[in-house]
Amino acid sequence: MKSRFIKGLRLLVLAAPFVATHAHAQVPAFVPDAETAPRGHGQVALLAPSRIGLSERVEFHTAAPGWLLLSPNGGVKIALRRTKSWTFSGDLSAAIPTMGMRATSGYLFPSNEVSNAKIGPLLTLQSGFLATYHGRGGPSSSGDRVTIAVDSAFLVAGKGPAPLDTYAPLELLLAPATARLRVHAGAHYLLALSETLHAFFGFDGYYLGASPAPRRSPFVGALNLGATWNLSRRVALTGGLFAYNTDQRATAIVEGPRGPERRKVRSNDLFPLLDLAIGF
Repeated sequence: MKSRFIKGLRLLVLAAPFVATHAHAQVPAFVPDAETAPRGHGQVALLAPSRIGLSERVEFHTAAPGWLLLSPNGGVKIALRRTKSWTFSGDLSAAIPTMGMRATSGYLFPSNEVSNAKIGPLLTLQSGFLATYHGRGGPSSSGDRVTIAVDSAFLVAGKGPAPLDTYAPLELLLAPATARLRVHAGAHYLLALSETLHAFFGFDGYYLGASPAPRRSPFVGALNLGATWNLSRRVALTGGLFAYNTDQRATAIVEGPRGPERRKVRSNDLFPLLDLAIGF
């Protein structure tokens, strides 16, 4: 009898961290949201931004843990106005990508490696606006929601290397430092299939700063879709696909009115997503 009691006590102690915070845990899907995390609560994710509520209207957020070590960054999101169905927020963040760009200089920036040119200190700033329409239940519910996001990021200190011609997610991440400018607008829809399962899809458009010769299109298009499964009220697993349409200066021989000719073609790339988030 005593051994059973001790085993039960051990199970209770192990389960306590998962049970005690159920009422406050917030594990949103992998989509932008104008709503801020409750004070003292938030989430930590492998790929999605981690965040914590500083007050009922202010939230601090930072990038994924791995990228945080290579590029110290952080930002605040402020809920400017809330109505029964809408939340409007402003966002301001800063990043210092110098360490990450130096660490990958030989791979991502070969010209700097060959010329022994050291990437100097860099500072980028980003400001944006988010508007989220909440379905039935309002901002506190886990129902359907639509979010519109607009932001711009730019280099304010330092001189970055030339823009990359690499994987689209990485190129967009470093664009404020390499292209000196990244403007973004997107629309995302979160669909509640059940209390624990949400589907999402969205479209994002980007405009990047000027590129060196040979010039390329500054526009990038992206589509994403996937689903988030709440394994518990603290833990969520997200899976999905991200598709990008970019100009990577690729060309192809096509049949023209006067015979074969070389034309520019845009690249279409598909990337899978698998992320784990833990609320607290």
